[in-house]
Amino acid sequence: MTPLEDTLRAALRETAGEIPADPPPLRLSPRRRPAGRGLRRAWVAWAAPLAAAAVVVAVVAASLAVTGGKPRPPAATPRPATSATYAPVGPDGIPLYYVALTTRGQAQEYGTAATTAEVRATATGAVLATVVPPKPYATFTGITAAADDRTFVLVAEEKNNPPASVQQEAREYPFGYAPRARFFLLHVDPASATPGGRASLQALPAGFIPAGDTVHDMALSPDGHSLAADVGGVLSDSQLYVFNLVTGTTRAWSFKTCSHCLPGSGGLGFGGVNADALSWTADGQRIAFVGPGSGQGAVRLLDLSKPGSNLLTNSQAVVGSPSGTGPYWRGALITPDGQSVVVIQEIAVDGDPVVRQRLVTFSAATGQVTQTLNDLRVVWGYEQVLWTNATGSVMVVAFARSSGSAGILQGGKYTPIAWSPHTATAAW
Repeated sequence: MTPLEDTLRAALRETAGEIPADPPPLRLSPRRRPAGRGLRRAWVAWAAPLAAAAVVVAVVAASLAVTGGKPRPPAATPRPATSATYAPVGPDGIPLYYVALTTRGQAQEYGTAATTAEVRATATGAVLATVVPPKPYATFTGITAAADDRTFVLVAEEKNNPPASVQQEAREYPFGYAPRARFFLLHVDPASATPGGRASLQALPAGFIPAGDTVHDMALSPDGHSLAADVGGVLSDSQLYVFNLVTGTTRAWSFKTCSHCLPGSGGLGFGGVNADALSWTADGQRIAFVGPGSGQGAVRLLDLSKPGSNLLTNSQAVVGSPSGTGPYWRGALITPDGQSVVVIQEIAVDGDPVVRQRLVTFSAATGQVTQTLNDLRVVWGYEQVLWTNATGSVMVVAFARSSGSAGILQGGKYTPIAWSPHTATAAW
């Protein structure tokens, strides 16, 4: 047994530590929100003093250690990676650790606000560290992971406190009420000798999520340098953003289906921050999303190398819209190798009280079905694909067996993993 394995074994035996709710604040100048809701400039740079300070570079390179309120010394500026650094893996190729968003009560598939984020060991489910939302935020509503199994981004929201009257809400939130939200970067170090050293949390710029907007979908790039997010109003169309966490720039895409329509980004907005609606290829150059099409729309692949901000002209459809009566996409992910698309398809037929869901893979080259992995009744909620290996031959899925379950799906075989019924979602 190596010294690292000894350290990890000792870490598993320790009681998880709770990170204080008040991390030292970043003094960032929030990005101003442009007037109106039309197309925003493709790349928006932060102010020169902020860029010179390279605050976000320090966030990515060395997150602030919130335990004890003492920051870690900033590390050297990371250089953009040409490919992702992948994590140590277990016997099935699955990363050794994950971060779970947990609730006090029974977790539901969508829309459950989590009071804690727990760093857990995949093999045993042991909690290595616990993180709580920094004040004034009350809950975590979404999480995504880079490929290194050490870098995560969470969405935190303030307490839900809508205006007292419909008139006030219409006046103050014309696109629907949404609590103020913010992205936080989480770095985990499972080998740390103390629970407090196993997780550190850092706020990302408040301007990434303007007041009144909400996050529908998000995905961290494999190298952890860029965050894709579908951000917009509750009752209005949104835009697809890529926030570069190294350079501090923002790029936005959208499309309009008619001359008087608001710009939209596509995606799967079924409540909460969806775990399987946006995804990256391993090279960090393409993002899968759901765009225009009949029914629930087509799965499209956005090419980041193309100039411009039109989401349709910069992307191509790789899987067409669902066919038949009442089918909808409930999840759509590109595998890291870019060869397959994994979708969760809802099958609801008029007059039939039984709603079914199918986990299906498509060829990204032909758009044809290559495999149906399961066919289940919708009883406790829709299945979620939380992780997939490069080819999609191994997956971690949640809610496939019960409301409080997750397991490894490989070669048609489902193997349950240790999972808390309080887990709303998780990221590897």
